Amino acid sequence: MLECIGVGLRLGEREVLRDVNLALTSGRFLAILGPNGAGKSSLIKILSGVWRPHAGEVRALGVPLQHWDRNALARRRAVLSQESLLTFNFRALEVVLMGRQPHHHGREARRDFAIAVEALHAVGAGMLAERHYLTLSGGEKQRVHLARALAQIWEPPDDGSSGRARCLLLDEPVNNLDLQHQHASLRIAKRLCAEGVAVLAVLHDLNLAFEYADEWVLLAPGRTLSVCPSQPEEAARVLSELFGWPLKLGVNPCTNKPCVFSQAS
Repeated sequence: MLECIGVGLRLGEREVLRDVNLALTSGRFLAILGPNGAGKSSLIKILSGVWRPHAGEVRALGVPLQHWDRNALARRRAVLSQESLLTFNFRALEVVLMGRQPHHHGREARRDFAIAVEALHAVGAGMLAERHYLTLSGGEKQRVHLARALAQIWEPPDDGSSGRARCLLLDEPVNNLDLQHQHASLRIAKRLCAEGVAVLAVLHDLNLAFEYADEWVLLAPGRTLSVCPSQPEEAARVLSELFGWPLKLGVNPCTNKPCVFSQAS
C-alpha cells in the first residue's frame, strides 16, 4: 500500500533521516520504535506527504505521492498526528466530520454524519459528540482525533479509480490515554488490519508494540536499523543498544507475546 524508498531528510544542517526503506502492507500492523530524536515523527510527516524528502521517494499503490490527487489519496490514507493545532471551539462531532471532507463536495450528506457518529462510538467517545473541543481533556481530544482519522477511511473508496486499499498512520496514538483507552485504540487498529487496512504506528511503549504489531522497525537517529530480531537474546541486545538502557525479553503469561523488562538502576 505504502512504501518508503531510500528516503533522506535534512533540517538545516542536521541529517534527520538517511536511506530509510520500509513497506507498509495491507492487513499488517507495523510499529516504528526508537529513542527520542530518531526521526520517527519526521518519517510520519514524509509518509503523509506533509514534508518532501531530500532523497528517495514515497509511493502509494506504486505511484509517487506527488502524482496523486489529494482527495483521492485522502480517501485511502488517514493520519493521526502527535499534536493538534486545532484552536477553534468546534463540537467534537464537527471535528470528526473533518475526516469526511475528501468524500463530499462542500456539504456533508446524511451518510457522513452517520459515519462520524459511528467513529466516535468506536473509540468510546460517543458521549463527547456535543462537547466543545477546547473543553476536552488531552485524552478526550486524542480519541476525537482518532475518530476523525477513522471516519476518513471508514470504508474502501469507491471513486472509480484503481486500488481500494487503505492505510492509517498513527504518531504516538496512545499519548495522554489511560490504560483502558490505550488498549482500546490499538485494538481498533488491529480490527482495521483484519479488514485489510495497513496500519503504521509510532509507539514508545515497547510492550504495547510487541502486543499488537505484526512487525517492528527500529529507527536509530537518522537511519533504519532493521526489523527487530526474532530471537529474544538478540532482540534484547539490539533494543538495549538502541535505547541506551539494559533490557531483557520474556513472555507475557497472559498473551504469550514478547515482553520487555528493565530495571530502575
